[in-house]
Amino acid sequence: MRPALFVSFSAPETGVFESQVLEYGRLIRSLGLEFKYLLFEGLRTRLSARTAIERRLSRLRQRFGASIEIRYLPAPLGRAGLWMAARRIDRIGRILPAEPLLIQARGAVAACAAIGMRRRHSRARVLYDARGDEEAESRLEASLASTRRSRTWWTRRAFRMEKLQRRAGAGADHVLAVSTPLRERICAASGIPQDRVSVVPCCVDPGRIVRESSVRSDVRRRLGIDDRFVLVYSGSLTAYQIPERMERLVAAIQRRRPETHLLLLTRDRAGAARWFGRLAETGSMTLVEAAYDEVGNYLAAGDAALLLRQDDPVNRVACPVKFAEYAVSGLPVIMTPHIGDLSDYVRKTGHGALIDLDRSPEEQADQALQAGASTLRIDRAEIRRRGLETFRRESYREDYEGILARLGVLPPGDACAS
Repeated sequence: MRPALFVSFSAPETGVFESQVLEYGRLIRSLGLEFKYLLFEGLRTRLSARTAIERRLSRLRQRFGASIEIRYLPAPLGRAGLWMAARRIDRIGRILPAEPLLIQARGAVAACAAIGMRRRHSRARVLYDARGDEEAESRLEASLASTRRSRTWWTRRAFRMEKLQRRAGAGADHVLAVSTPLRERICAASGIPQDRVSVVPCCVDPGRIVRESSVRSDVRRRLGIDDRFVLVYSGSLTAYQIPERMERLVAAIQRRRPETHLLLLTRDRAGAARWFGRLAETGSMTLVEAAYDEVGNYLAAGDAALLLRQDDPVNRVACPVKFAEYAVSGLPVIMTPHIGDLSDYVRKTGHGALIDLDRSPEEQADQALQAGASTLRIDRAEIRRRGLETFRRESYREDYEGILARLGVLPPGDACAS
């Protein structure tokens, strides 16, 4: 087993770190590479959440059998922070017996730190793992900021991220992008050819999501929603998820189908009360704080899923992992267009409904139900089958083998049998 390094400038987020980092690491392990995970965070996070982070990392190390280290930096996006991160990557890289050494960097900041290390050690191969447009995300946060100070901070961050993303794309040996529009944006910004970028969507482990039909019946009976038309939403209730628009759509659908019920899977109790309190008061909403491994149980209980986003630069390149979870669960998705490659996926498969945010909630409900009239007749097994083809990580095994062979860290034909 050859060692490799996975670098991220983020503490382990609930759910995402497991599904998009550690579960991915299991696939890479089956190819003959073993990641050591190196995480960086700011000093403020250390002061406010160090104990919780260390407790969480301890559980993850035990569960995944992984080596995970976290370091706290002053001003992680600044030159000093990047220099300190590159020094740490350098120290670890020197003791890992791999020639050449793969460094997979999640996000532009991590990629730039890894590229800084490579200047001293040409044997490193940097794989820039781009998950979205971080400059556009910062600009969106600036537009939503409630104070001038916050708006200024996010605007400065956007300018910094623009430079770092351009440097990451130009300097990495290869790039992974979660959507075709993101690949196009990276190529245009960094001036690199498209063959330097491979598109792999956010994928899931079906063992964590797919459930037998008996689970659906059990959960619906336990929640008292056997006779309901159940719409499911899973995830946070931050502003870019536009929860207020989601509530209006659910209410409009309910006026047409009174048996409509919202199953809300989130840890944000305050947001749930704020945005969906009226539905809760009428008994039309159930809130569940599902553990990471239990999400699949509740998705199985649904009839359709919700994914609403504004048409903006952030969402045009995105690939929300919740869509993959919905698809492999066999759920048709009621969603807005202009979300990465996913809108085209729904158009081609018919496994969902596209609604127009510019229309009224009543018109949106009509759009959803008209499309749903045919979509809901599609067998869940067919939606799941197509979802597994597209969003199961193993579906991209040969793609990863080719990328790693191209980087010289996995000779052709050297992958371990899975």
